[in-house]
Amino acid sequence: MKSLEKVNRESFLHPLGVFLTLFIIFSTSLGSYLGVQNLIVSGLLPLLFFVSILLFHKELSQKNTQEIIVLSLLVVLSLATIYMPGISVDAFLTDFRKLVASLMAAFVGLIFGLRKNNENFVYIGFLVSIIVLILIAYSRGNFALLGFSSMKVQRDRFFFNANYYSYISYFANISILYLHLRYKNKLTFILTLVLPFLFLALAFITQSRSGLLFVLLVNTFFWLFINKSTNAQNSLFKIVRFIGVLAVGIFLAIQLNNVYQKSNIAQRFSSSGDDSRAYLARQGIELFIEHPLLGIGLGQFPMFNRSKQFTHNSYAEALSEHGIIGGIILLVLFFFPFFKGYSLLRKFPKNPFLKLHLLFFITFLLYNNFFVFYKVPYAMLYFFMFIGLQYRLALLLSKPSKANAAK
Repeated sequence: MKSLEKVNRESFLHPLGVFLTLFIIFSTSLGSYLGVQNLIVSGLLPLLFFVSILLFHKELSQKNTQEIIVLSLLVVLSLATIYMPGISVDAFLTDFRKLVASLMAAFVGLIFGLRKNNENFVYIGFLVSIIVLILIAYSRGNFALLGFSSMKVQRDRFFFNANYYSYISYFANISILYLHLRYKNKLTFILTLVLPFLFLALAFITQSRSGLLFVLLVNTFFWLFINKSTNAQNSLFKIVRFIGVLAVGIFLAIQLNNVYQKSNIAQRFSSSGDDSRAYLARQGIELFIEHPLLGIGLGQFPMFNRSKQFTHNSYAEALSEHGIIGGIILLVLFFFPFFKGYSLLRKFPKNPFLKLHLLFFITFLLYNNFFVFYKVPYAMLYFFMFIGLQYRLALLLSKPSKANAAK
């Protein structure tokens, strides 16, 4: 039996992991740039989904994977809206394909999270992808390390949506922090310093307010409260280390504030009171109040606003298009992992991986106020990968003799 498992691991796991990494890179960066995005999502994602299910279906039969059922319920619920009077079938089908793709990606992410070390393929995919995005921006004259705060680049000049860079930066940022927490070597340490700086530069250049805020939030909490030195055995060392990190953080914050005050992004923050996203979110809530039971129908929100855009807010989107039932389903989907993570951390308050899990779930909950992630395959893949990670870690921590395997 052991030999068979070894053969399966060597024959399928590594190639499938590489396949997943390539899928992430192409679906989030190279696919659109090379004009093969539809082939990647419509062709390679289903193939990756079916192969993953075929090889590793036993992992999905384990308990405590209710979240995949909850997302499936949202997909099923959306089918009911196609019979609503006056619905745009084309808009419905477009978003329904997005939901189905997100569900398939969620299955893949969950499987790779449940299997030890398989999540590294996901991390590498997002890290390579953000580097590719930066290189694409640089090749088009839209990125620079010097003078990035004052670069006058029109947001519509970027090959991708200007805010899109912040989304990929967020997942890549969590990825490198997790890798450093696990391996703590010179390479991961250097990357934890260099990559967030690149993410900040991207946020300034693209004038992404959410990108700037979440890069600062994630890295600040990581260095102050999560990452601990292996030499920190006594209280005095811990106090000195905390003060040192805090002092460095304050110094960097002052320098960053000086850069910010002279930047173009400062104007976007000052004008946030009349922001179009706030208008879209408010209109989503208003449409929900008018259609509280099943909403206006999947993919229909752009038909009800003057800008013809989606809400840019997962909660407002779910309520407006799926009604109260869909809104509750989405809240359950996003909040269950957070509550599980909080409960685990209370039992094991010193575990840094549980702290990082909780940081991810909290920031993900917040970030869904800026983008509709539940309709995006790469986001659901990452989210469910962390759900699988948390489940696997909970099992390991419940067996003290195997606690070290949690790393």
